[in-house]
Amino acid sequence: MTREFWFDESLTLLNFALLPLEKIYSNYAIPNNHIGYTMLLHCHRMLAPETVRLDVWCRLLSLGLAAVFIIRWWSSFKGFAHRVCLLCFVTSLPFVIYATGVRGYMAALLFSVLALDFGRKFIVHGKVKYAVGFFFSSFACASVLPSDLFLLGATVFAASGVLKKRFVCEKKFYILGLLASAAFLLFWGALIPQVIAASRLGEGWHDRWSSLFAGAVSFTACAPIVVICAIAACAVRKQFGSSILSFFCVLPLVFCAKVAPFPRVYFPFFGVFLFVVSNGATHLLALMRYKKLLPYKKVKAIFALCCIGAALLVNYLPSSQKVLSQINGTAVADDFFTPWYTSKEHRPEETARFLALQNAEFCYLSFSSDPWSIMFYTAVNGKSPGNMIFDGPCGRIEELKPGWIAVINKTEDVSTLESRFKMSFTEIGRTPMHKIYRAGF
Repeated sequence: MTREFWFDESLTLLNFALLPLEKIYSNYAIPNNHIGYTMLLHCHRMLAPETVRLDVWCRLLSLGLAAVFIIRWWSSFKGFAHRVCLLCFVTSLPFVIYATGVRGYMAALLFSVLALDFGRKFIVHGKVKYAVGFFFSSFACASVLPSDLFLLGATVFAASGVLKKRFVCEKKFYILGLLASAAFLLFWGALIPQVIAASRLGEGWHDRWSSLFAGAVSFTACAPIVVICAIAACAVRKQFGSSILSFFCVLPLVFCAKVAPFPRVYFPFFGVFLFVVSNGATHLLALMRYKKLLPYKKVKAIFALCCIGAALLVNYLPSSQKVLSQINGTAVADDFFTPWYTSKEHRPEETARFLALQNAEFCYLSFSSDPWSIMFYTAVNGKSPGNMIFDGPCGRIEELKPGWIAVINKTEDVSTLESRFKMSFTEIGRTPMHKIYRAGF
């Protein structure tokens, strides 16, 4: 809760959430604007009390969404395996990170599970009220990310799992598909040109298989024993039906886009996927109960202890964290276990306070220095970030003048600045995150 904002969080607040609601909706110049979530954040920020730090207050929104997710899952999916899977998931590092992140991924996760619940009830009972609930949940889910179109596809397949192989002959399956598509088009129809333009920016991973592998490993790490049990159930009883197709809904994101997505884009899919594997684990438990190999209470106790214990070891054992982070591209690119912005060295506020004491006309921030977080904490501490410049969509900074300040990441070499701007730089300070210089002649 108390970790400081990083690039995407600061950009979300400063560049989008401060806009009027209608401008938040019409501004999809870059994919960082999770529109539906940003609108919620805009309203949430307006209620911020003066006694609570703004970054902490903003994190409370995602924490509240996470709490609703937990309550809804526990009350809607009452199977023993479903609840054990929930306990594994909510104690996992990916959940903890995104339950306190000022981004829209937790909102998309919640809304997709709401849609899944309504869709499942509609498949079973066929009542109009469940179809209406599915439509509005799908609309809320779609509002967060354009990629949630594929998440809604996964939701439809998972909800139709009870139909097994007959789903292609069942009109309820097509009704859910049409409702999900209509919800997506209703929200994004007017913004399609902006979505296409944003997709051409090429933000993501250029190694498609690495992106997919990182997502798969990270999902499995949330509830490893449940996933193993589901695979075993699929091999023994072939119980998944159409639900298995929900896993394939991420493939268009990976292989049809200009570049593969950052693995964090897969996080909202985790709720739907965990529901599917929980169903598989439920079938395996039912088989063990039928075989009467052990008293069923002992089977459930062993299952719960193994599932939760394995999840905790995988997520919190330092050696396993290191391996998972390396699989995800080291801490520089890891979105789930040890991302760089959760380290003790990520303290942009300390840099912002140091810069506030300097008498400089302008301050240049390298892109690797996380300029948006520095500007955010400059504003939080009552200073104007208006004299801070950095390379961005509007172009690269062409020159610096003597006396200006330059901030670079602690891993960067000042010789790169000297070569680029053809001038000398004198170090005037260091923080855990940055090296700070004054430009000379």
